[in-house]
Amino acid sequence: MSAIKKIAAVVGSSGIGKSKLAVELCKALTGQVINADALQVYKGLDIITNKMPMNEREDINHHLMDFLEPDEEYQVTSFLKDASQKVMSPFFVFFYTNV
Repeated sequence: MSAIKKIAAVVGSSGIGKSKLAVELCKALTGQVINADALQVYKGLDIITNKMPMNEREDINHHLMDFLEPDEEYQVTSFLKDASQKVMSPFFVFFYTNV
């Protein structure tokens, strides 16, 4: 029997500190972040997506960020497949830019 994974979702509107909270949760619970923001998957859109700078991520792994070129499409089915593959640690935090 496999262990049940613990997953927290940090959701809310823009600019309220979701990314910082996700990092703090991950530090406290030995977790990692799976990005669920539809635009933060794209490289080079850091400013317009308010992407958390590398130095503020405090060595917490952030998955599904900065891995596509802006002209590439990314479907929700691809996100589900990719995110499911990343859930390997006992604790993950998802964060969203807008709700």
